[in-house]
Amino acid sequence: MRKFLDAYRNARLRTKLGLLVLTMLLVVLLACQAALYQYVASATKQQAENTAGATLTQIQTYMDAKLRNVVERLFYIRLDPSFSDAVADYLLSDQDSASGVAMSLLSPCLSLHKVTEPLISSVFLYTPKGDFTDMGVLTSPGYSFEASALWTQLEQSEEDILWAPIQQDEIFITHREVLPVMYRFSVDGYGSPCVLLANIDVARFTSYLQDIVSQDGSDVFLVDENGRLMTHPKSGISQAVAADAVQMEKILGASQEFTEIEFENQKYLTASRPLASAPATLIYLQSEKAIVGQLRDIRNVFFVVSLVAGLALLLALLRLVQSVTQPLSRLAQRMHSVEYQNDMNGFVYPYKNEIGALAQSFNSMLAHIHTLLEEKEHYIARLQEEKERVSLEQQLKRRAELKALQAQINPHFLYNTLDSIRWKAEKAGERDISCMTTALATLFRIGLSRGREIITVQQEMEHVHSYLQIQKLRYGEKLNYEISIQEEILPLYTVKLILQPLVENAIYHGVKESEENGFIRITGCAKEGRLELCVEDNGPGIPPAKLAMLQADLARGLSVSGEGYGIFNVNERIRLYFGAEYGLKLTSEYGKSTTATVQLPCIGENEVEQYVSLIDSGR
Repeated sequence: MRKFLDAYRNARLRTKLGLLVLTMLLVVLLACQAALYQYVASATKQQAENTAGATLTQIQTYMDAKLRNVVERLFYIRLDPSFSDAVADYLLSDQDSASGVAMSLLSPCLSLHKVTEPLISSVFLYTPKGDFTDMGVLTSPGYSFEASALWTQLEQSEEDILWAPIQQDEIFITHREVLPVMYRFSVDGYGSPCVLLANIDVARFTSYLQDIVSQDGSDVFLVDENGRLMTHPKSGISQAVAADAVQMEKILGASQEFTEIEFENQKYLTASRPLASAPATLIYLQSEKAIVGQLRDIRNVFFVVSLVAGLALLLALLRLVQSVTQPLSRLAQRMHSVEYQNDMNGFVYPYKNEIGALAQSFNSMLAHIHTLLEEKEHYIARLQEEKERVSLEQQLKRRAELKALQAQINPHFLYNTLDSIRWKAEKAGERDISCMTTALATLFRIGLSRGREIITVQQEMEHVHSYLQIQKLRYGEKLNYEISIQEEILPLYTVKLILQPLVENAIYHGVKESEENGFIRITGCAKEGRLELCVEDNGPGIPPAKLAMLQADLARGLSVSGEGYGIFNVNERIRLYFGAEYGLKLTSEYGKSTTATVQLPCIGENEVEQYVSLIDSGR
């Protein structure tokens, strides 16, 4: 027995794996039964998915066509010349007989489009002066469209086509369960909007779906964008699933077309497809029991047989695998010690099989690693010396560049020169020249700001005030201005030189182009956690088409039109430092005024370094 064990331990790994394969073959023979079941079940499910996919495509195409036809009917009514003329004549007429004439013209038009689309149960027209119907059904006594939930939905939306949730019809006395579709339009020359409403018969709509899906255990229904039912499922399970917000969220949020859910201890194959013609989603539901119900008994028998065979062979397999994996596990532990504990001791294995050869290679590798570590320490010392040398050279180079820059631009020389000019002007009695020189010195001082890009709001206001003083001396009474800033925002920080380009733009396009005296107002406040600075002028304003173009360019952060370089430069610098949520907004009332509003974060001194580096902030 001992000789047999020694022979086994010294056997090649190939021999041991051969024994392992022979053992696994027995397991495979028993497992084939289970695999066959899995294959048949998988094929059955795949076939069910293919069938369901084809059915969904058919339903989706059909429902899209039906709902699109309802919407198109509303468009056809609106585009009908007789309808358009009748509505316009009624709204713009002051005669008492206008209502009767309009009803005689509008009701046949509405009735015609209802009759040609079976899904539409009724058509209703709202105008601010009166309502009209297709005359097929009487309206509910005392009904007011403006007091209904449908009117509230219209006021809360900017869309022209609106789909209301499924509801009992409040307009007509039949009180059917309907799905209202509303089309809002306007009449030239009349300010208030009108509404065309088509009620889709939910019962008939549901019947269409149920006629298409006739398989047992399957159902299909529609939900709107808020998960509310737009048709009635035919089974109680489907209704319960549709009412379960968690299950609906899982179905609608699935990354694959088909997904599996578990509801009331049953599994269901589900899928969802959005419709293109309406804000609705098609939900498909099929019971897994209906798909593979007959295969479950076979699966249970296969499972019992495989379990018994597997348990019998498991013990033998574990023992066989242990003889192979135990030495490898010990070797792995030794490698782990080398990696995490820096233990460079080798691995001792007495046998001369493949694992013994692997152990010998491992020990040789450790010796080589030890040599490499010594070389690494030597290289690290050399690299550290080289790094210190390069760092010193960079510092020297940086200082030289700074000195060269300071030699080229000396702001003190500029300030002193302007100050000398100011005193000369004062002495000569040239008060305007003195004021202009002082303002220009302040303009240069704040503009340079010792290389800083972020300055306080107070400094920015001093800068733009100096610029306005210079322009006031230039334009005289043609230019007047006012600066109104909340004191609590003066210590806050902003990107420098953002107001002067806006003021310059206001003077060039507003004051200069206006025949009357110009007026510029600069205001600043903290509003909803943001810093807002506004420049408003009373110039001729911006034409609507050009304003829309400029607003679109500002929103996308670049100028496609090529106009307004100054305002786009301001917008780009703000977004560069603070992000795309901040920037410049432009509004204008053509012929009256233009306002440029800058939005910035409210940042104090301690928060500046979050947006710029320590060097750029100048602190």
